[in-house]
This record gives sequence, structure tokens and C-alpha cells, in this order.
Amino acid sequence: MNWGESSAAFFPNSSFITNLLLRNLRPVRYPDVSTLRKHSSAALAIALLTLLNFFPTPALALKVLSRVTPESAEANGFSLTVEKHPDGTVRFTLSRDLTKVRQFPADSGLKVSRSATLRVYDPSGLRAVVEVAPTTRAQPNTTSYRFTLAPDCVATSTLTVTEDDDYVDPKEERLLGGGTHYEFALGPFAGHSSVEQAPK
Repeated sequence: MNWGESSAAFFPNSSFITNLLLRNLRPVRYPDVSTLRKHSSAALAIALLTLLNFFPTPALALKVLSRVTPESAEANGFSLTVEKHPDGTVRFTLSRDLTKVRQFPADSGLKVSRSATLRVYDPSGLRAVVEVAPTTRAQPNTTSYRFTLAPDCVATSTLTVTEDDDYVDPKEERLLGGGTHYEFALGPFAGHSSVEQAPK
């Protein structure tokens, strides 16, 4: 037997194989990228929800920073009056309308924890960080804070009022919940039309 002839009979030439493959090939359709992303996002969300059901964790929420200006103070439930004294010092009185604060159901065990922090700057930089206590003679549904600054500290000092979600029971650990931090740049308020001149 001539092995060369037998081999040719069992192994067709390359053009025959190429034509056979081309006739049997089918176009491959790849899924759209946006579709893949949509399905991937949905799958990820389902996986996270499943993990949270099996491994409960403390509720986490965002804390929002809101920069309050003289124009937006009233809409945010604040009133800031400024009084200039004859000696040059400036007294600020911030009032918070408590009816504008988010309320929790009575049986929720939650409340809004509030604090006020004054950062005092002069031309040389930060001079002090002071926790400001609310005044004891507050009006109904109102919390007020009062403090006095030297004239060279007014332009760049800030007051931040934080209102964070917290537990009513002080024995509970601090709640890692949501809240809003209101930041007041005092300079614009001191130059605003609401500034009052203290009587001499």
C-alpha cells in the first residue's frame, strides 16, 4: 500500500476544510454592555441584601453638611441676630426653631442629639474651639445660643450646629445614624442688614 495515497484519501486538502468550516460557522452575538451592567448591578444588590439578612449590622446613614447663609437661614429654621457693642465686640444670638427639626415617633426610642461648636479664628489662624451651651431662658419650641467675639475674629470664625440621630436611653451606645450639620460662616452675617447697633 502506498501510504501517501491513503493519507490523501483520509485527510482532505486545506481548501476543502476551510469551505466546510465557513459553511458551518454561525455569527456570535455578544450582549450589550449596558445590559451587562444592568444585570450586574441587580445581582450585586440582591447579594448585599442577602448578606444583610444573615449578618445584621447597626444601621448606618449619611450625615449631611449644610452651609447656612443669611439668605437661607430662615428656610432652614434658624434666626441669627448680630449686635455690635461700643467697644467693638460683636454678640451673636442664634435661635433654632424646634418645630423644623425632624421628629421621631414616641415609641421609637430615638431622639435628635444637638450640639453647637464655635471655631474662633483671627488673622493668625485658629485660636480656639469652644462648645457653646444653649441659653437657659429659651422660648417655647426654641433653642438659643449666645456668644461674643472680638472684632478681628468675626470675619473668619464659624459656628456649627449638629443635629444627629441618637438613642433616648443614655445607657445605649451612640447611634451611628443620620443627621445634619449646619455650618454658619459668621462674617457674612455680621455684614448683613440684620446687624443691630447696641445702645451706648
